[in-house]
Amino acid sequence: MNHLNRTIAVNLKSIINLGLVTPGSYDQLSVVTNLRILLGS
Repeated sequence: MNHLNRTIAVNLKSIINLGLVTPGSYDQLSVVTNLRILLGS
């Protein structure tokens, strides 16, 4: 469980960093997808 949470945290961090550089629908979609995974687990 801890490993999964750490992976999600890293992914969210990367997406947020990408979103700051190139905000767009793709980045928003990725954030929503990762949040759904986070809430689902």
